[in-house]
Amino acid sequence: MTNDTLARCIALVEREVPRLAGEVTPDLVFADHDLDSLDLMVFAVEAETLFEVVIPDSVLDTITTPRGLAEAVDAALRRQMGAQPA
Repeated sequence: MTNDTLARCIALVEREVPRLAGEVTPDLVFADHDLDSLDLMVFAVEAETLFEVVIPDSVLDTITTPRGLAEAVDAALRRQMGAQPA
């Protein structure tokens, strides 16, 4: 995972949940801050738009932190790059 991806995912979470602005760390556990599956879906959709990728629904249940979101984005970017012709 790149530092840029992680930083952008942290900023995304802070933008979507203003009460956490300045408090979001890579390993902040969403559930510990009353963020649920609907919040995660919003994060995923926003990340897909921001990074121009598709995060598979099967991965969503495994994302519990901003770091996990960034890892899902990077995996989607790798899949996308592998699918593009040379």
